[in-house]
Amino acid sequence: MSTSPYRKARRRVRAKKGFYYHFAVYFCIISFLAFVNVADFDGEVWFVYPMMAWGIAIAMHYVGVFGIPGSKKLLSKEWEEREMERELRKFEYLEQKKYESEIVPPPYDQNEVNEELELKDFKKLRNEWEDTDFV
Repeated sequence: MSTSPYRKARRRVRAKKGFYYHFAVYFCIISFLAFVNVADFDGEVWFVYPMMAWGIAIAMHYVGVFGIPGSKKLLSKEWEEREMERELRKFEYLEQKKYESEIVPPPYDQNEVNEELELKDFKKLRNEWEDTDFV
């Protein structure tokens, strides 16, 4: 018998809620232990031992609830495509900057700027049109 999406979602929300409670208790108790250690300081910092041990348990609880961050999409086909696009954009940007640094733009007329703005608006409208509108 398969569980319904509602039950799966409910189970997942409860798991997240449990982790948040666990982390809140950890934070409060470790803060209290640190306060006690500092208030009664005898030369040894001992609160770090329970902090590290319980911190490992918190980390394991986190991985159990949320998984390893980025592991589902890490090195997947989608990740590879995104990285390729990012690298291509970087190269295109660098080429554009190189090209712009080599060419000094001539002084422009204010009317030309307005025409360019109108052309941009036209391009936006052109994307909304379909080929059948021109027949």
